[in-house]
Amino acid sequence: MDRDVLLVVEDSEAAYQQVHEAALRLGLGTEWALNGAEALRLSRLHRYRAIVLDLYLPLLDGISFLRIRRSENDGARVPVLVISATAQDEEIQRAMGLGAAAFVQKPLDVDRLAGVLGDLLQRAMIPPPTTSSSR
Repeated sequence: MDRDVLLVVEDSEAAYQQVHEAALRLGLGTEWALNGAEALRLSRLHRYRAIVLDLYLPLLDGISFLRIRRSENDGARVPVLVISATAQDEEIQRAMGLGAAAFVQKPLDVDRLAGVLGDLLQRAMIPPPTTSSSR
């Protein structure tokens, strides 16, 4: 997988589409994982620019995904943006403690999401692509 792709871990197609639109605005493509187990498999196979992670997922929840990825060699190097509609402050703090770089509350606003993703990638010192992509 090339470096201009985000892994979106989300079981809602509507939320995935919003993240995908935000990624396109930044010249990035997306790959979609419907659950945490699939995301873990994909994140071990490919290097992504960032991961957008819902906390409430089937098979493996977002907190467990973060815990496992943090323990792996390159897991801490890929920035993670956590999204959730119902996460409590304690869960958000736990995600941040496990290496999440930012949190965005659902419902998602594409403009705000694109801004947060752009800031996250800039802080991670991963420059955005120089040309737009339509993946």
